[in-house]
Amino acid sequence: MSKIQIVQTMSDEIEEDSCWTASFNLTWNKFKNEYLSNDFTCKSNDEDIKNLINFNQENFIFNDKIAFNEVQKASPEFKEKIENFINENFDGEINDENVLKKVDFENNDDLILCSIHEFLLDFDIAYENMNIKKFGNYKRNIEFFGFIQNYTKYNEQIIPLFYYDKNNFAVSLYSTSNQTIVLFRTDLEDTFENVFKHLQAKIDEASVGEYSLSISSFACPKIKVEINKNYKNLSGKKFIRNSDSQEIKVSNAISSFKLNLNKDGIKSKEDETISLNELDCYGQTLQTNFRDFIFNDNFYMFIFDEDSIGFDNPIGAVKVKNIQKFLD
Repeated sequence: MSKIQIVQTMSDEIEEDSCWTASFNLTWNKFKNEYLSNDFTCKSNDEDIKNLINFNQENFIFNDKIAFNEVQKASPEFKEKIENFINENFDGEINDENVLKKVDFENNDDLILCSIHEFLLDFDIAYENMNIKKFGNYKRNIEFFGFIQNYTKYNEQIIPLFYYDKNNFAVSLYSTSNQTIVLFRTDLEDTFENVFKHLQAKIDEASVGEYSLSISSFACPKIKVEINKNYKNLSGKKFIRNSDSQEIKVSNAISSFKLNLNKDGIKSKEDETISLNELDCYGQTLQTNFRDFIFNDNFYMFIFDEDSIGFDNPIGAVKVKNIQKFLD
């Protein structure tokens, strides 16, 4: 799997293919509140650190089983705690073995920030395999899932949000873990924060009218993300707590992000493959309010927790442009 960038906040500049998890921001919030009393000084010209310091969203909620957010002094006991979580929740699999090996867990006063987050995105009813062979200009080894002319079967787990044209549309998917996934087809190139604001504006704009929208066909590529990152810009960084001028040093900041989006559902059935090209509905509308939501080019994914009100506070984001990076 090719390298995918993982950013610290939604405000960071992102590359061609990137992801973000609020789990690391929750870890950062613990650090600045519990160790810096949320009143500190840090001299840095690093834009990502400036974004992290200025990122004020506090109320992230996670399923405790799949999120690990801890700040502790370096110690063998802390390393064991991290490894136990990995073994219990990831079957011991954090693929980049060097992430923990490169961290010094010997007893000292330096702090280690550790964030591990897995998104469980199974569906109640499994989608069909789709016979689509192209994503953008890439034509090999891509697997899609979705459906054609079967919206009533899936209408409780996929909702169309808006459709402006074949390159500008969005749907929301509902998983069995009560996390909502919003897929946004767009060619916008910007930070997750600005793309998300654009998405919100489109959703609000579409909700104003009385236009009823339905799905004639839906297709999305299966994607897999496994990233383990030791943020070098925070390693060795010193912070001054203003209340007593105490210097507090971060030795390492570790983030692990895991996501697997495919057709799987609890109510599985035998695999079958449907070809869009064999049906007349592809690229057309069955009725004036039916549209094809085919995510076979650049798109963004935003993930929301079950306790989110509307689409206001995402807990994860992925930008998919070079599909090769997301294949097994």
